[in-house]
Amino acid sequence: MVIVNKVNVTDPNKVDEVIRVAHGLNPNSKILCMKSEVFLDEPEFVRGKRVLVIEDGPTMTHGELMKGAFISKSLGAILLILSLMLRLSQESI
Repeated sequence: MVIVNKVNVTDPNKVDEVIRVAHGLNPNSKILCMKSEVFLDEPEFVRGKRVLVIEDGPTMTHGELMKGAFISKSLGAILLILSLMLRLSQESI
């Protein structure tokens, strides 16, 4: 089985490409596509507040995903920093 994650936040053409490659490597493999959804148990703690968001993963630094803090933004939070890791990685180039 091949699990393709984050299909809701990436280019559909890239998802199709991953599926084609997986089938090319193993034509009999089952493909399971998964969404990557973020939620807050208590959104009232960030709604309308100033929020410092520090992204920690390679998805932001070299995975071409530019929406790391979308959950806070969707709740009306004022983002102070979108991605510390992204900024630091760009400074080191």
